[in-house]
Amino acid sequence: MGRPPDKQAGYTLFEAVKKINIKTPYIIYASGGSEPEHTREARSRGAYDSTSGPGLFATVINAIENS
Repeated sequence: MGRPPDKQAGYTLFEAVKKINIKTPYIIYASGGSEPEHTREARSRGAYDSTSGPGLFATVINAIENS
C-alpha cells in the first residue's frame, strides 16, 4: 500500500487508473487490508475491496463474476 515517499501509494495509483477510465475491478492487497477501516476506505474510494488474508483468490473471483 505504502511506498516511500507516498504512504498511500495504492490509493494514488488507483486515482491514476480511474482518471484514464480503466474499469478493471481494483483490489487492495496489503498488510492490514482486511481491517474494517481499511476496507471501508478502499470501498469509499471506489475500490472493489481490500484484503490481506488468504481470501484474496475468492475476492478476485467475486470481482470478476460481478463485473
